[in-house]
Parts: sequence; structure tokens; C-alpha cells
Amino acid sequence: MVGGQETCNKRVGLVVLVVVLASSAMIAACSDGGSSGSASDEITTSTVSTVPAVPDSEYKDLTASNQVTIESVDNAYIPQYATIRRGTAVTFVNEGRTDHNVIPAEVGSFQPIEAEEFEPGESAARYFDQLGTVPYYCSLHGTATKGMHGGLRVVD
Repeated sequence: MVGGQETCNKRVGLVVLVVVLASSAMIAACSDGGSSGSASDEITTSTVSTVPAVPDSEYKDLTASNQVTIESVDNAYIPQYATIRRGTAVTFVNEGRTDHNVIPAEVGSFQPIEAEEFEPGESAARYFDQLGTVPYYCSLHGTATKGMHGGLRVVD
């Protein structure tokens, strides 16, 4: 029984250590580090680190058009990935039976299209002037990495 008690004490000690470390990490993450800036000063444009890399072959070449349509159907964007020219107007059209939204996976890369303005049959346009990859997703039916997600590659 002494061996069982010793094992139990080790487990309790390990649990306490994990809780202390996790609490310390949360406190450090939530502290402002002495910054006097406002919350809006701290918002930065950063890519969600878990957005998967997409092979070039997955991107549909739509660079010949200055107006592109991306359909939101039930649980998918069509095309899921597209290459467009800088300055292209991209119209997202909800062709599905349910509400959707279009949320940038990179904060600030474009104005989100909220579900209230994107019910079935509705559309919303956005212009893309910054070169690079712009991942997005429907937060009602997925995340930046799973479910209903897609992306644009903006080129010159």
C-alpha cells in the first residue's frame, strides 16, 4: 500500500505542477507587459499559424478576369482556391440553403462578410489590392483549417 500511496502523491504533485505552469502562462499572455497603448494599438495583422499550405495545383487561375465570383454553397466555396490579379473585385454569392459568412483567417486582410448580410441568395463584393495569399473561412461551418474554408492568391 505504501507504493500505491507514493504513486498517488507523485500524480498529485504532477497535477499541481501542470496547473501552476498553465496558470503562469495564461497570466503572462493576458498581461499588458507595462504597455500604455490601447487595445486597438495591440491588434496586428498576423496569419493564423495553423492555416494549411495549399499546393499550387489547387488554385484555379482566374487572372484573366477583373471580376470574379466565389460561390458559397452548403459547406464549400466554389472554387475553393483561386488566383486573381491585384485589384480584382471578388463577389461572394451565397448559393446555399443556409446562412454563411466569409471571415479572413488573417486579421485585417479584408472586411469580413457577416452572416447577417450573407443569407441565401445574397452577395457581397470585396477588392483585393495586397499581393499574397488570403485565406478565409465560414465560421458557421468550419475553421481556417477544416470544413468550409478557401483562399485567394493575389498576383500582379
